[in-house]
Amino acid sequence: MEEKKFSRVIVVAPTRSTCLNISMVLSNGAIPQTLLMREKRKEIFEAVDCLELGGFGVVAGTGTGKTVAIRDIANRVLGENLSVDVITREHEATDRTWQCNTLVVTPGVALNWFKSHILSSEDLLVFDEIHQTSEHLELTLALAKRVSCTFIWMSATIDPSLYSDYLGAATVIECSAFDPSKRAEVECRRDNPEDFFSDERLDDFIAGERAVAVFVPTRAMAEKLSREYGKKDGLYCCDFYHGGEKAEKLRQFLKGDVPKPFMVFMTIAGASSLNILGLDTVVIADEMYKGVVHSGVSVLEKIRLGNNELLQMGGRVNGRMENSRVYILTSREIDFHSLQPMVPEFVLGGDLRRVALTCAKLGVNASDLDLISKIETTVYNTEVQRFRNRGIIEVESESLTPYGKKVERLPVDPGWAELIVNAEQVGDEMLNVVATCSCAESLYLILRKFPKLEGLGVSGSDHLTAYNIVVSALRQFGFVQKSNGGTEYGFRGDWVKKHFDKKIGQSEKSMGEFAQWCDFMGFNSKAIKEVAIAMKSVFRQLGQSLPDPMEMQVVSNNDH
Repeated sequence: MEEKKFSRVIVVAPTRSTCLNISMVLSNGAIPQTLLMREKRKEIFEAVDCLELGGFGVVAGTGTGKTVAIRDIANRVLGENLSVDVITREHEATDRTWQCNTLVVTPGVALNWFKSHILSSEDLLVFDEIHQTSEHLELTLALAKRVSCTFIWMSATIDPSLYSDYLGAATVIECSAFDPSKRAEVECRRDNPEDFFSDERLDDFIAGERAVAVFVPTRAMAEKLSREYGKKDGLYCCDFYHGGEKAEKLRQFLKGDVPKPFMVFMTIAGASSLNILGLDTVVIADEMYKGVVHSGVSVLEKIRLGNNELLQMGGRVNGRMENSRVYILTSREIDFHSLQPMVPEFVLGGDLRRVALTCAKLGVNASDLDLISKIETTVYNTEVQRFRNRGIIEVESESLTPYGKKVERLPVDPGWAELIVNAEQVGDEMLNVVATCSCAESLYLILRKFPKLEGLGVSGSDHLTAYNIVVSALRQFGFVQKSNGGTEYGFRGDWVKKHFDKKIGQSEKSMGEFAQWCDFMGFNSKAIKEVAIAMKSVFRQLGQSLPDPMEMQVVSNNDH
């Protein structure tokens, strides 16, 4: 069989920060060989040299060096130096992008590129942390299979059998970093985080100079616990929300610049996106919020952690660090050392409107795609008929109407997309309001405890209240700046600096004007910036410039 040649390597990673971390590794040839490549180099390169027979999977424990292996695999495949670019919602594609031979993208970008026929079987697809499933990832896999792409996929904690069969893997290479002599001491406790972190417990961490990662279900809890326990003398605390956030605030931990003892509070996504140097203790709250599909609709529910999540979090220290500890805060009896990886719970069936629009973009029915998970055909057909009734999908075919093409291209919920398309006909003022509202996922992501909403709250409308908060921030601190070949919003004084004073054994914090305003008003600066990032995507798809912050107006109760 003729050797298969690839023009590019496309690395798909679950979050924006993971993409940035991977791109830095791919561009850094000085990183030494890791455990994975020392132990499995021959097997990996043999699999790369036989890609015409099929792709392959790599199941390797946390800390073995999968990201560095991607660099070595890409070099082997392309046979030349890597030219790397990263494309996410924050980092737009530029002229340079199409000159690069290695691109790192999120699943959402990959999905849009398949729908636009930018990607093909000439591209080798590498999926990092494939177990972190999403609607975008599952659709991307199906569209990639449709054009006969070759797959390399990686994960730390997964049952590889389903992915091996679905993606046609010629082989699965497994590697473990587990050292039995460094097996963690695991304790399950019927405590919530607040009860667990007693003065006695904190004193124990400080006396033992422990480096602690605490996994909690929400951003708000991570932030609250960090503030509360950061006051403890001799203990440095930091909050980190999720894998989509920039990792600059943790750079001091990643480089090992923070002396022990310290605690880092983070949400579930941090379990796979971050490696903290010197970590020896993990505390896990046994709950998370996840979209659970009921009758074709995804509903956010609080559920217990699965085996994969527990293994990923505990694997940060188990078998890697001497005298390591894992605390699981749960009402269950969990035998951590007996847990086995499981197949992820797929989520595509909870967003059948998105499936219907994606299929219509390609002029196909969902039954024409080889999806990794089953969907409820009756609900899917109902969504297709609904779009036909609204003039989005053609009555006599599976394709989009001209109106449907305008709706489908927008990176927001289809209902909001229709409002934006119609608001564009009304005028800029209405368009600015609707576009901004569409980008605010929830008012309650923007609000912290005891927010000050005087002059901003709109009775009976969470959407307009969220709009007012974002617009108020933009008018006071916002500006339009050039970035990655396009434009985006920036905020003056968007910084928080934490410094650990070794002399007094305490952390000190200073903030810029935007961060101070958010803190005083009880608003989440990260959520406001997420809305601004999403607005960039919407206006780019409309072919319009971002609105001047001073041209956007706060609305009152009398305006709606």
